[in-house]
Amino acid sequence: GCATSLDSLPSPQVYDNCHANLSYQDDLSGLNNCGYGIVERTWTAIDGSGLTDACTQRIELLFTGQPSYSIPQDITIACGDDIRLGNTGEPIILNDCSELVYSYNDQVFTGGPDFVEIIRRSFEISDLCRPNFSEVLIQRISVEDNSTPSLNCNHFDFYYLDHDSCDIEVEISLGTADNCSTEFFFSHTADRGEIVDGTYRGEFEVGNHIFSIKVEDASGNFDQCFIEFE
Repeated sequence: GCATSLDSLPSPQVYDNCHANLSYQDDLSGLNNCGYGIVERTWTAIDGSGLTDACTQRIELLFTGQPSYSIPQDITIACGDDIRLGNTGEPIILNDCSELVYSYNDQVFTGGPDFVEIIRRSFEISDLCRPNFSEVLIQRISVEDNSTPSLNCNHFDFYYLDHDSCDIEVEISLGTADNCSTEFFFSHTADRGEIVDGTYRGEFEVGNHIFSIKVEDASGNFDQCFIEFE
């Protein structure tokens, strides 16, 4: 068991010429909520003539349990996945003569070339039965970006020149989307124009024009398509 039964403890020896009755009363104010601490037991002996004697016994109830606990292993998840404990794992606690509880907090760091984020999850394990007991364990959650950015490439348009002009300015919104990244790197194979804020702008003369546009996110995922217009 977790604690010795107080009723099973030995009684003091009583010496009297005649028979004496022995009783005791416990002061439990020195115990914590888990039943550990100091019990002061007052023993009283009384004989047939009403003569009494008393003594106080000090009983210390110590923690003897062996609770065990572990935290979830380090994991890698995809950008946008649920980072709550139900998805990333919860501590496993086996209470033995204790009341283990835990709390946690997250620190989020910008990742490197392999991960967009690193979450450092600190679990603090404490024991309600032992106020001085506490341990902090770390789980590493790596968030990777496998999401490919997408371009709006459904362009085959006709542009009409003003009769006094030989060139026309073409403006194409690329409609970039990505579940994870907010920063994109654009390139194109046209011999003119530029891409600013997800929109291609350039001046072209009369004729049919085809060129490619590529978008890449910070994790190296990319999309590429062809633009055609005349």
